[in-house]
Amino acid sequence: MKEIEKKISQNKMTKLDILWNDILEFIKENINYQNFKTWFLPLKPLSFENNTLIIEVPSSFYYEYIEAHFIDVLKVALKNFIGPNAKLCYQVVIAKETDKSSTLQWPSNDKVATSNPDIHIPLKTEDIKSLKEKKSNSLPNPFLIPGIRTYSIDSNLIETLDFSNFVEGECNRLARAVGLSIANNPGLTSFNPFFVYSTTGLGKTHLVNAIGLETKKNFSNKIILYMNTAEFLNQFIKVVKSDNISDFIQIYQSVDLLIMDDIHHLANKPKTQEVFFQIFNILHQQDKQIILTSDKPPIELEGIEERLLNRFKWGLTAELTKPDYDTRIQIIHKKLQRDGINLTSEIIEYIAKKVKDSIRELEGVLIAIIAHSTFVKKDLDINDVQNLIDQYIKCNQQTITYDMIKHVICDYFAITLDQLESSTRKQPIVMARHMAMHFASKYSKLTLTEIGRLTGNRKHSSVAYAIKNVNNLLEVDKNFRMQYEEIKKKIIK
Repeated sequence: MKEIEKKISQNKMTKLDILWNDILEFIKENINYQNFKTWFLPLKPLSFENNTLIIEVPSSFYYEYIEAHFIDVLKVALKNFIGPNAKLCYQVVIAKETDKSSTLQWPSNDKVATSNPDIHIPLKTEDIKSLKEKKSNSLPNPFLIPGIRTYSIDSNLIETLDFSNFVEGECNRLARAVGLSIANNPGLTSFNPFFVYSTTGLGKTHLVNAIGLETKKNFSNKIILYMNTAEFLNQFIKVVKSDNISDFIQIYQSVDLLIMDDIHHLANKPKTQEVFFQIFNILHQQDKQIILTSDKPPIELEGIEERLLNRFKWGLTAELTKPDYDTRIQIIHKKLQRDGINLTSEIIEYIAKKVKDSIRELEGVLIAIIAHSTFVKKDLDINDVQNLIDQYIKCNQQTITYDMIKHVICDYFAITLDQLESSTRKQPIVMARHMAMHFASKYSKLTLTEIGRLTGNRKHSSVAYAIKNVNNLLEVDKNFRMQYEEIKKKIIK
């Protein structure tokens, strides 16, 4: 293996060299060679003590990518060559403008810090009878509690989205302060529920994850659950089919802190809203904390039952706004420091002035700049950064028009545009037409009246019915959902 041999001294190899050589050989045999060359050859082993291997990475960009894509093969390699108690740490050297340098170090991720204790749900009478019948001819299990079913709940919290890298500014100061207050006293403040809203990309998900992580740090025995509402809907559909709604409700009611992201996805789903209403009531009555996020404040949400909207307003509603210039500068400095990248003040100020619509877009630009700097292995000047930002904005500013949507729909259903806009009531064409109007309301800036006019001069009420019909089918029809997702990918692409 020529590349590895170059990395190892031709003199006597140390134990660390031999260990790292064995690990690299194993990884090379189990991943694509180009990935191996790009992501593993630049790494350097620094030390190995007490079953802990420390390796140097060029930047935290490498650390995050390796953890996201190759952690499984790394864990197997470490277990094979070190043992079951092997640990891995990454270290990056941050070059300073002076001759001095400093290091940052991260352990390989594990989910111990975010794991929940098991919950125990009483079995239904028919389930107990079934178990007794199955086990009548077998020896009893001394560790099984009769009439109890045990569940393990993953918190779904993202370890990197904590308060340490959540930059405070005028745009989020109130919400951040409330979040810290909740983490210190979940369920027992006047901020229950805590309803956070903003347009996309302004840090809602980061904030609520940070609240969850901080709460877990303060109260390790509390059961915390972060759930995107779309996933909640999918779970509900499955339990309806398996006739297991009671367990579903009891599991959610056992949670101490429930975080529901994008709660607006409950719109026009009355059955799911009924179940969530029950969960909300029990949690609130038991002083359990509820955190909700949405793209709109409760008063502007449509398709949600009034009784739920009233409960959403019981606690505190906070808005996240676009970060100002000073906050964007802080976000850039935080990200660069973490990734061990140096940029001049001129470049940092240029980025902050140019990218101002959302934190997500700002981080996307920084990732592109950091990746470019890492791979070309040279300092970037202002011209390089200008070109990278122009390319990023160009790639991410493609507007989705209704014409584009209609063409994707027509291609997918093998019909003509005239058929789509016609008055025919043939079921396949009606369904294609309804989906086109639904996606237009979702992705274009057109009003329902404008969508109707551009779909064979239909009325506003026809468009509203089409949208409702699609939402209903998404809730109950698995095959329709698969079609929907396929079309959605084509439209976004």
